[in-house]
Amino acid sequence: VAKRYSTQYEWSPVLLRSVNEVRYRTLRMKQFKGVVVDNNILEQLREEAKLPLQQSIGITSRQDVVDCLREAKHNMYQNQRNHVELRRKYLEDLAEAILLDRRPWLTEDGREQQLQEKKEQQIKELIKREEVRKMHRTIGFLLKPDRGRGLLQVDIPDRKAIPPPGETFGDPNDPKTWRGSWESIT
Repeated sequence: VAKRYSTQYEWSPVLLRSVNEVRYRTLRMKQFKGVVVDNNILEQLREEAKLPLQQSIGITSRQDVVDCLREAKHNMYQNQRNHVELRRKYLEDLAEAILLDRRPWLTEDGREQQLQEKKEQQIKELIKREEVRKMHRTIGFLLKPDRGRGLLQVDIPDRKAIPPPGETFGDPNDPKTWRGSWESIT
C-alpha cells in the first residue's frame, strides 16, 4: 500500500483508521467483483484499520460488504468534518502520555492539581508547535516557484480621482480612511 498523505485534513489516529477501513472495504468489494487482490495488502489494511479478525471474516455476502463500505465511508466523512477536534483530542492524549512518561510520580495521590497544571502547560507547548508547523507549511507553499515572484500588484489610492461636489474621499496618505477609487501598480 502506497503512503498517501492529505494536507487538507489534520492528522489523527482516528481519521487514519477510518481511511484505512474504507480502503480495506473497497478492496473487499473488488474481491467480490472478481478482481484479484493481494491478501497481504488486505491483511495489512485490516490491521491498520484495527478491524477485528472475526468481524472481517464473518462478512461473506456482497450486500454485507456494500453495507460495511457505506458505513465506513460515512464514518470517514464524519471524521473528516471533525478533523480539528480529533487532532486536538490526540494532542491532549499525547501531552498526558509525554508528561506521565517524564514524571510518573504525578499519578500518586494528592498530586492531581500538579498533574493538571503540567498537562495544560504541555498542551500549550504542543499547540504552539502545531501553529509553527502550519505557518512554515504555508510559507513553503507560498514560496514555491510556480506561485509567482512575491507580490503581483499593489493597490494604492488614486490621487487623480475627483470627488463629487461638496464631498471628499479622505486623505490618500491614509488608506484606512480613503473612500475613493484605487489604482493598481504592477
